Amino acid sequence: MRRDANGIGRRIAGAAVLLIATLLSGGAEAGLRLVPEGGPPGGDVRCLAASGGVFWAGTPSGVFRGASLGDGWALDGLSGKPVSSVAILNGEAWAATGEELWRRSVAGTWTLETLPSSVAFPTTVAVDASGVLWVGGLGAWRRTGSTWTAAPSPGTGIVTSMLADPSGLVVGLSVGSAARWTGASWAMLSGGVGPAEGFRALASFGGTLWAGTNITLYAWNGSSWVVDAAFGAHDVRALTSWGGALRAATADAGVLAKNGAAWVADRNGILPRGGQAFLDLGTDLLLGTVGGGVYRRQGSGWTWIGGPSPAAVVTDVVPLDPAIATGWSAATSLGGGAVLSYPVAAPYPGGPPEFGAFPTAAAKRPPWRGPRVPGPRCSSRRAAVRTSSRSRPRRRSPRASPRRAFRRRSRITPERSSAGPPRRASGASPARRGPPSRSPATRVPGR
Repeated sequence: MRRDANGIGRRIAGAAVLLIATLLSGGAEAGLRLVPEGGPPGGDVRCLAASGGVFWAGTPSGVFRGASLGDGWALDGLSGKPVSSVAILNGEAWAATGEELWRRSVAGTWTLETLPSSVAFPTTVAVDASGVLWVGGLGAWRRTGSTWTAAPSPGTGIVTSMLADPSGLVVGLSVGSAARWTGASWAMLSGGVGPAEGFRALASFGGTLWAGTNITLYAWNGSSWVVDAAFGAHDVRALTSWGGALRAATADAGVLAKNGAAWVADRNGILPRGGQAFLDLGTDLLLGTVGGGVYRRQGSGWTWIGGPSPAAVVTDVVPLDPAIATGWSAATSLGGGAVLSYPVAAPYPGGPPEFGAFPTAAAKRPPWRGPRVPGPRCSSRRAAVRTSSRSRPRRRSPRASPRRAFRRRSRITPERSSAGPPRRASGASPARRGPPSRSPATRVPGR
């Protein structure tokens, strides 16, 4: 049975509007403003990079930059552009979107970069072990000084992944093959993989080259790719050898770690189901998730360090202190972590407080109060409000009701015969439509 996507969207939007209209405590304000507690608001973190103590995250909403992991992230540029790969070289950031390649100068200005091919489709960007910048798409290009040079074709398909291996740059292709750069040409690494399995991730671990596809995980045995049967069927998005163990970020099972010949789950503390980007920081490991921001692995588990707000769906809102008349509250979201909410028309001076510094019960309502929101009001004593995508059944319009339509038709005074419409007698006044009067109406004889 087909589902009406538009109808579902309208119901979810209606639930969101109902949530905002009913959350305000006591004195309702003009609306709520949700403020992320930290992290890149893009939510869906597709790639990560770091250089000089600065962190970069590529999302479907642009590139986000953080001066430190604890201070959160801010949009740095390419707003609204789907960034698929980010690399840093000599203080400059490079970002690929699948259609364009962008360069960020040290001064912070983003400019569009022109490649030798007009159909390059730059999808991934990386810096190899010798410090050369590479861009992969419908072909491969390397940058020497300020000039781009096209390398020989690595094979059929689009370059979807790159690995800066000390033995030479390795590129993965969308048709289930790979190639290693030898300095002047490519050494093909193919065989054993179906053409519908694109190489989305590459890693070198234990002297073996590993490749993850949208179906499973493969290892290169020197002549062909061999599937790792113990890994199972998973959509691999990223690979890393951090911490002396091979780890795979998957879209369907979170993070998996290789333990001998077996694979075990390594997602303690991770809320989102899918992961798709790793960043090796030496002592720590960062994970970019699908809709859940960034996690950091320390010790034996993962800790959430950044949460998206615009890309999240609010599920619960809990008042922090019912005695506060301004309606401060904390909310949780699907894969979005925690956010703060406060009345739009009456924010506190200087912006919302951080976690751990909320207004006390003695805080007074600011003198400026916004307009009231018409409709039902929610008491501040309510502990939580939960949204749901289920909607109430729509009431049928009175005009569309067959019962009401039949009643209207039955109130017509003149009778109709099978021969045709009724005739009006000579000198008689036209028959009056509408409900009959209390007195009996004179019937107009038919033909």
